[in-house]
Amino acid sequence: MVQTDRHTSDSCSTTTLTPTDSDIMKAIGDWLSQTLLSPSWRIIAGQQNRIAPPTGPFIVMQIISRRALATTQHHYENETLRISQPYEISLQITAYGAKSGDEISRISTLWRDELTTQWFSQKSTIIAPISNSYPLQHAFTNAEQQYEDTWSITLKAALSMQLTTTSSTALELGLSSITEAEQIPSKTIL
Repeated sequence: MVQTDRHTSDSCSTTTLTPTDSDIMKAIGDWLSQTLLSPSWRIIAGQQNRIAPPTGPFIVMQIISRRALATTQHHYENETLRISQPYEISLQITAYGAKSGDEISRISTLWRDELTTQWFSQKSTIIAPISNSYPLQHAFTNAEQQYEDTWSITLKAALSMQLTTTSSTALELGLSSITEAEQIPSKTIL
């Protein structure tokens, strides 16, 4: 709607996006810790400043891409507009430490397995596994100039992004007839 002297904005719009990056990371982190990793493995989010790597084996997770799979859909409920769009996200998992190749291979094997699909449908319905890359080994030298075993994999998952905002609605029309509406002077907006 174009704002004119007859149509003024009367409320502020609040917009929320779900699931958030934190929601996605938590879902995959929960899957890793509850189904695959031994308690000695720590999971951290990637791209954090001023945080020393943990001692012992650890995994770093970070979302590396998002790809829209279809156009948006609009759903109106009362004074709320929900815009949904299916997405494919890619999440890079990098394991550091002894047996990191074994852990990444286990993740690779189970990501597309029926057990993983069932786990997500029961415990965290925001995402669904699609596919994964093959495991890659990386050259990594720590601060003491010692080689450390490092492997990574990219997991792909489907999810529905939901953008929720308030919407304007007309609860009543202040005109008594169509004739009265036709008599309202119109303005040309250039």
